[in-house]
Amino acid sequence: MKYILALALLIGSFPALSSSDGYVGWSELSFRTGPWAIHIATSSDGSRISELHISSNGVAVTLPSSATESLRKPLLNEVKLLSVCCSDEVRLEIPVLQFDESGHSTRRVWEIRVAGGKFEGAAYRQPQSQDSTNET
Repeated sequence: MKYILALALLIGSFPALSSSDGYVGWSELSFRTGPWAIHIATSSDGSRISELHISSNGVAVTLPSSATESLRKPLLNEVKLLSVCCSDEVRLEIPVLQFDESGHSTRRVWEIRVAGGKFEGAAYRQPQSQDSTNET
């Protein structure tokens, strides 16, 4: 089922190739893991996140606009939801590409933290191993 959904999302992004700079990426992602449900969608040109919904056990987590307004060039096919063992704290990691004036790109990770069913914060983090976390 996951492969069918991934294939459908990839095929849905093919029409955008004619006007893009050669980058192929997902435009929408929905998944469930344990009590968590995540839905992310990008703008029609793929340059920013237009929708982000996080819920736990069917209860939506209220996210301020600042949680995603500064994100550009999100890589939805590499999004991760990480949970801290034995707690209700999760981190949604959204990789993004940032370009400098010369066109060189740098990958960064935008992290959104949720604990106790409430938004805790969002910021860029330095890429590192997730020694104290488990992927869910």
